[in-house]
Amino acid sequence: MHLPNELNAKSIAIKFLLEEQYDAVINVVNSTNIASNLYLTLQLLELQIPLILVLNMADLAQKKSIKINNKFLAEKLCCPVISITATESKSIKKLISFLEDYSPCSLNNQILELYCQNIQDLYY
Repeated sequence: MHLPNELNAKSIAIKFLLEEQYDAVINVVNSTNIASNLYLTLQLLELQIPLILVLNMADLAQKKSIKINNKFLAEKLCCPVISITATESKSIKKLISFLEDYSPCSLNNQILELYCQNIQDLYY
């Protein structure tokens, strides 16, 4: 079996995101290195892709005294944010429960304007 190279894999992912139907994208990022991981998150939001931001490795972030305010981040990004530790079954159950209750709604102009203003506030 042939595995696609990185560029081909990215092309396949972009094509899927732009052309296929789905309720939301689950964007899993490393809580211990959130700043560099938010680049993809911002790109997805700019494309108005429904998004759930999952901050993984919450246990390691806590050990490193990294504090992330999920509520604040969710408000600024206009998407749900949940912290987990993927190696713990209780975290996975929490995520599954969250996903079962999740009801996606499309971004309207008001939310998009709020998002754009919030992004400016984060960087300027």
